[in-house]
Amino acid sequence: MKETRLDYVKIKFLLAVQLAVQLSAVSVFAQKGSVGNEEVEVVKPYQPVLSDAIKITSSPMRDTTASEPPVLNYSIEENKESTSYNVTPIKPVKIRDENIKELYHGFVKGAYGNYNTLYGEGFFNALRSKDFDAGVHLKHLSSSGSIKTYGFPGVSSNRVAVTGTKFFDFSALDGKLIFDRDVGHFYGYRIPEIFSKKETRQIRNSFSGKFGFGSIHNDPDKLNYRAEIAFGSYTLKTVNYEATESDFQIGFSASKKLGNDHTLEMGLSVNPLKTTIPGTICPPGTICPETVMPSIDISRTIFRLNPRYEFEKSGIYFSAGANIAIERSFDLSFWRFYPVVNIEYPLIKDQLKITGELSGDLQKNTLKSLTEENPFMIPRQLLNEKMLLNTNNKLNVSAGFIIRPERQLQLLATAGYSRSLEDVFYVNSLNDYGVTYYSAYYDTVDRLNIHAEVQYKYIEKVGITLKTDYYSYSLEENREPLFRPSFTMAIEGDYSIAEKIYFKAALFYSGERKALAVDGYSTLKPYADINLGIDYRYSKLLSFWLQLNNLTAVRYAQWYNYPSYKLNALAGITLSF
Repeated sequence: MKETRLDYVKIKFLLAVQLAVQLSAVSVFAQKGSVGNEEVEVVKPYQPVLSDAIKITSSPMRDTTASEPPVLNYSIEENKESTSYNVTPIKPVKIRDENIKELYHGFVKGAYGNYNTLYGEGFFNALRSKDFDAGVHLKHLSSSGSIKTYGFPGVSSNRVAVTGTKFFDFSALDGKLIFDRDVGHFYGYRIPEIFSKKETRQIRNSFSGKFGFGSIHNDPDKLNYRAEIAFGSYTLKTVNYEATESDFQIGFSASKKLGNDHTLEMGLSVNPLKTTIPGTICPPGTICPETVMPSIDISRTIFRLNPRYEFEKSGIYFSAGANIAIERSFDLSFWRFYPVVNIEYPLIKDQLKITGELSGDLQKNTLKSLTEENPFMIPRQLLNEKMLLNTNNKLNVSAGFIIRPERQLQLLATAGYSRSLEDVFYVNSLNDYGVTYYSAYYDTVDRLNIHAEVQYKYIEKVGITLKTDYYSYSLEENREPLFRPSFTMAIEGDYSIAEKIYFKAALFYSGERKALAVDGYSTLKPYADINLGIDYRYSKLLSFWLQLNNLTAVRYAQWYNYPSYKLNALAGITLSF
């Protein structure tokens, strides 16, 4: 194919050369002599012609109509490779002995401060044992200072407690006995000389116990159970009257896991109690009438049933059930049903969680609970008012969130609404010259509450907690919520230096509160109570500490006509043995 194409090119070249030579010859010949006037007739110009040739394409194609594939011969041969290895024995990991802190049988604290304040507290416990645990707790706190232009405010608080637990293979039997003796005085009067200490003294004795038996295994497939018996007796005594109360309760609870995420629980209890109050009440510092009315016995019984279903998985918690209470008091019976729903849902794992609650319950009010909340209350029934009524917390709805932007920081906020029937309040007497005392009355209350809390903890070195609450109350008949502030705040913190010196500080703030006055209501000023504690740990066994209370030295009043001490300092030691 290449030679044919070359021949074609050569022919064209030779024809061109021949034409050029002929023209040159004619031109040379004409120059040698004159051609004269000979006329030449040109019929047509010269046209060289190349004969036709077979053209071969520049992209030849082979004939593929028939092809024969090559014959391949192959075979698979087995060839074993030797894999030699050496077994190296694995050494067992040595578990270090756990650093168990040394325990001591005893722990005592003692201190003395101004206002003739005496403080002592001690614990004595058994050491570690797989069979039993037991301990004794003793405590005493008293002061006998004076407050200018007021009665004698001396107080004394004492406790003796004994606890014990007997462990079995998968169950335990535990018990607790507590005796409390609190002595106080009705010092809310302006002429200290008119009453003696004995006339205004009040003694509160309480003896209570609790015994229980229940499971302690960790097997989720087994039934968890607990049976419990609790009892208590309470005596409120002054020079003019004496009131008593007995309380008994028996209960049983059980729970069972259904799979890994679901749990069913059930609790039931029966709680009979009896309170005996004097028919004729003589408030401390008053003259008793000659005619004495018989005592009044108030018997009540509360039966409770609390079924629950719980679900917990991947940070999600859901609980639903009911609080069912059957109450019999003042020869009347009431059946109350409260739905209960709780939910916690993590929007951002370990950082943001929302919470919600719908609940309600029957709150038991006793002579002991009322006088512990307000020690200047006297046990008498007002006209058209019962002294002991249980509070029907009919509805409680709240929602909030928990934020943890860092491991050491946590923020919590909730907003809620509640409605309570027969909520207890205290009304003060209006005798400015005699002893101020309080009586209990009940009202229906709608309450709004906004709660915010901040917690910061850095290892064991720094810890800070801030809590604030805002309340809005609405009572029937436009009454004021006596002695309940609309705003409270508490700040607590601790700080350690080189594991030797520890600081603790606290601030408690309470807003204005209303009290009863002759012309309507009076307002108690807001107050802030700032406390500071310093603890120097000389060794593991011995430390020295100082406690300062009410650093601003402001004489505030939590209850109307009952002011507090000013600056109170208490210094003491702590010893372990």
